[in-house]
Amino acid sequence: MTSADPAEPPLSTRVGGVAFTLAVKEWETDFFGRRFASLTSERTGEDTPALDEACAALGELSRAADVGGFAVSECHVDLRDFWLAAPLETVGFRLVDSRMRFLTRFAIADIPDIEPSRGVILDASPEHRGRIVELTHDGFTENDRFVSRFKNPVYFTLEESRRYFEAWIDNTAFDDDSASAVFVVDGRVVGYYIYQARDTYDGLPVVKGILTAVEPEHRGANAQLAMQAYLYRKLGFAEWYLDNTTQLTNVPVIRNHIRSSKQLEELVLTFYRLPGGAVPTP
Repeated sequence: MTSADPAEPPLSTRVGGVAFTLAVKEWETDFFGRRFASLTSERTGEDTPALDEACAALGELSRAADVGGFAVSECHVDLRDFWLAAPLETVGFRLVDSRMRFLTRFAIADIPDIEPSRGVILDASPEHRGRIVELTHDGFTENDRFVSRFKNPVYFTLEESRRYFEAWIDNTAFDDDSASAVFVVDGRVVGYYIYQARDTYDGLPVVKGILTAVEPEHRGANAQLAMQAYLYRKLGFAEWYLDNTTQLTNVPVIRNHIRSSKQLEELVLTFYRLPGGAVPTP
């Protein structure tokens, strides 16, 4: 194991053709008031470590996380490295989340004009925050069918989950690099959509869908498609890549992405580990 300071991450170790690094997750640590760690792997060669070698390396870093007082250690595993799941589970990591990412090129000339069958689409503004938050809690935080590590009661209280999703909205919805819309029916906000453009790919901006929700009784009005078309024009790009990311549990959305010929970019599993590799209990 190597580190500028052996008592404090980042710590790293290399086995076979893979380097593992344990580092502090600063934002989560500050936000939740307890220490979070990130465990990452990087290919440095062609050799995949044997199970016992990988377990020994990950065990060493996990013990360092325990000594360092980390409440939660996180590891994201690309399914192309699915071999890593077994050694992670051996040292106490548990599967908590998943994501499927589609990255598809679009041009504004190909975007049709779409209007909802009722209501209107408007720019979202800070005065809409309360309703956006309420729709988010109804659709995500307090929706038993929605799966996310950030609403898992083993790791987060309901209040922490609510605070997290509200912070996600506050940190994206009204930023300069974001575009947000609301769906209004009879003067009431019944849906919203948030896009953000921060990265680039192949020389073009990447537009990422952040959050969207529509009240159940107002679904089926083409509202989400209308909000998307509205936001594409608001962003003002001639061409861009659209990042659609969803959990593997969201089968209807995945089917829709496949039918829409969106291009699969990656599949990722997320694992969490408690101190000592403790078995999670609600």
